[in-house]
Amino acid sequence: MLDRKEIIHRNLEKLRIIKIALEELLRISQSTIKSLSWYNKRITGNKQDFSFAERLYGSISEDDIEHIPESVFPIFINPLQKLVSLGNDYQDIKDHLQSIHDKMGALSGPIASSTSLVSNATGYTAANIVSLGSQVSFTSIDVNQLVKEYLSQKEVNDEIEYIKLQLPKIVPDISADYLHFLENYYGSEPSAAKFQELIGCRSMIYFKLIYPIAEIYGASRPASTRRQQIAKFVYGRTTAIDTSAEKTIDMTKELWDDLSDQDPSGQSVKTGNVTPEYIEIMFNKVITTLFTLLRQRELLFVP
Repeated sequence: MLDRKEIIHRNLEKLRIIKIALEELLRISQSTIKSLSWYNKRITGNKQDFSFAERLYGSISEDDIEHIPESVFPIFINPLQKLVSLGNDYQDIKDHLQSIHDKMGALSGPIASSTSLVSNATGYTAANIVSLGSQVSFTSIDVNQLVKEYLSQKEVNDEIEYIKLQLPKIVPDISADYLHFLENYYGSEPSAAKFQELIGCRSMIYFKLIYPIAEIYGASRPASTRRQQIAKFVYGRTTAIDTSAEKTIDMTKELWDDLSDQDPSGQSVKTGNVTPEYIEIMFNKVITTLFTLLRQRELLFVP
């Protein structure tokens, strides 16, 4: 019979193998997204090439075509024929890519099911370990701190989903911007270059969501401060002050300051002087702040 240490050791070894597979899966997924983005750029360029040829040759009248000298016509038609010949390859490429896309689509169900089951199991693990605190004393690890960090990240995931549901109710057009922001952030490897996504997110939150609505309710620049505009976004026509909402308004103003800071002596999203670790911290702060702001608005806003 296996002893306790061996049982844990064997399961941890299997866990490490699974984790390595997940890391590789993430790398492949991100690499694929990166490659496809460059393909999209090239394909878009080719589409423009074909569109130009179509407009050019399609706009020449039949009368003009008939008057092209016999000796010149082969030279005239050669580029069009060459484009058509080269373009035939795209049909095979399209079919092949569609096949890959369909196979990837077939994986979405199992992936969603697996991630949900794993998430539930991990949540159970966290709750189970904490509940044993009164019966078992762990001196080698701070279990509560580890669980707290895990649950904090899980909260960010839940907040992302809440924001996704709330934005269409306020400014429907901004939902696509939010999804684009998430796709770009999760679609690439950790990098300081992601500061550009946060700059775009800053414009989305403040210039496309908060400030336009604040102006509808009379809070415009320069007469109103940024904080007053954020407050108007939360309250609308409400005149009563809510203590919890005021803290949220301060937090949202602080996020604006963080994303707008250009101090060369420290890390700055605005100037791109950041580390990947700082980017992750700021991403989590963006999500938590926007979540808290929208939740307060849902409770207090009067149109």
